[in-house]
Amino acid sequence: MAPPFAYALVGSLALLGLVYALWAGYLALWADEGSVPPRSRLPDIPSGAHVVSETEPCASGGCWREVVVRPAPGQSPHELAAEMGVADADRYPWLLLDPHSVEVGSRVRGDELSIYVQY
Repeated sequence: MAPPFAYALVGSLALLGLVYALWAGYLALWADEGSVPPRSRLPDIPSGAHVVSETEPCASGGCWREVVVRPAPGQSPHELAAEMGVADADRYPWLLLDPHSVEVGSRVRGDELSIYVQY
């Protein structure tokens, strides 16, 4: 016979799994074109660069989060994109608190870098 703590451990893990499955199901059912990924899904802004603006625009394909960043003095927007790993759009897997994959990419706009994240 298994020790009592083993039953408690298995029960706790099963309960956590059920809670997460319900959470993920809720998000999967209610996430729609108007859903915007949380700011935490954006890459960190390096020191020296600063955020000019942050918006949540929407179009016919859905909504996304967009942050416009001015590079540090002497750094080009292309160099900043490479440093942040957003020079090319890439898809990232789901996280525990955000069970959706996201696309993160960037566009150079003059002397600024526009970084976006969308489901």
